Amino acid sequence: MAALHTDSFTTGSPDKVLATYDSDYVESDGGHTVYEALDNCRPTTGGVPNTACWTGATFNDDQYSQIVLDATGDLDRFHGCGVRISSADGHGYYYQLHETSGARIVRLNGTTWTVIGSDADEDSTVPDTVYLQAVGTTVSAKLNGSASAIGDQTDSTHTAGDGGFGSDSWAFSRYDDFDTGNTAVATGNPWHTYAQQ
Repeated sequence: MAALHTDSFTTGSPDKVLATYDSDYVESDGGHTVYEALDNCRPTTGGVPNTACWTGATFNDDQYSQIVLDATGDLDRFHGCGVRISSADGHGYYYQLHETSGARIVRLNGTTWTVIGSDADEDSTVPDTVYLQAVGTTVSAKLNGSASAIGDQTDSTHTAGDGGFGSDSWAFSRYDDFDTGNTAVATGNPWHTYAQQ
């Protein structure tokens, strides 16, 4: 395990925008607020991607992110965790769930989400723990500790960046228990040795 950052999004009053809550978070387009009453984080801007990455340490190219999609909101947009996210523009890979439209692994360039793998039946039933890792050109996801039905995807567009999270727009869904870091891959094992909390 090589965790670089964990966050339960706990803050005192008042509510705080994400970069005020922790200046190591960098957002592109959109925005997020950490809520004092619920101790979680929510995207806040409609019509654009809401992405954030944590830049407080140096990530290897092989990395993972995990986050809980919290039951206190609904998932009427695609939301989830991301890896190899650029702090300059939010470009990277994301594993996102929707409450009725299934799950997807996407590549973000500009404001364009390109689906590189999807499964229409893998809907969110919050709370869900979503996990994404990139090792070499292989991008893989887990849902609640089990390999996603999407399967491994191969893409070489994004090769470096930071761990984070993102959505395709504003919605009432909320994030909790964020965890990101470098993978520790055993020979012949596509999953790192991270033990879910």
